[in-house]
Amino acid sequence: MTGSATPAERHWFFVIRADDRPGSAASIATTFSGRGIQMESFYGFGDSRGIERETGAVIGITFLAFPHRMASVRRVLERLEPVRWVQVYDYEADPRLVKVVLLRVAMQADRALAIAGEGGDVTAQVLDQAAASTGLLLTGRPSEVDAALDRLRREAQVTISSGTLLPPEEGGVPASIHPG
Repeated sequence: MTGSATPAERHWFFVIRADDRPGSAASIATTFSGRGIQMESFYGFGDSRGIERETGAVIGITFLAFPHRMASVRRVLERLEPVRWVQVYDYEADPRLVKVVLLRVAMQADRALAIAGEGGDVTAQVLDQAAASTGLLLTGRPSEVDAALDRLRREAQVTISSGTLLPPEEGGVPASIHPG
């Protein structure tokens, strides 16, 4: 996540387990907008076929806020009827978070790999190479992957196919997926 932030604001990543039913995501989004907080990313997964609705949906949200505002939003979310629990991660400082981005960059693979790997601990893997572009998979700490994306964008056109944050794992399953 890039952008200018005042020193006291920080990036946050919430993982929310909520009932998988109409209106759940809307009530969560309203909690943020009602407190003047802009969500940077909002993604989730559940069972749209309704077969396993009892397991609920998992929603990931990144946003920028002062710590006291983050805590306020968390408290309100935890009181919402469809929300089962909320797990909070510091986007910049939590070393357990991993960001994964699938992208296409308009340059040759060797140059793309060199730029992505400059000055950080990002794993860059070439997925395919065409005459004028390269498909890459970037993996690493969120702030370092964001910096690699910024470097690539300064050099060439970048198209992101998908990206996600992975919370810490316990036994191969993200810890935030387990009720705790």
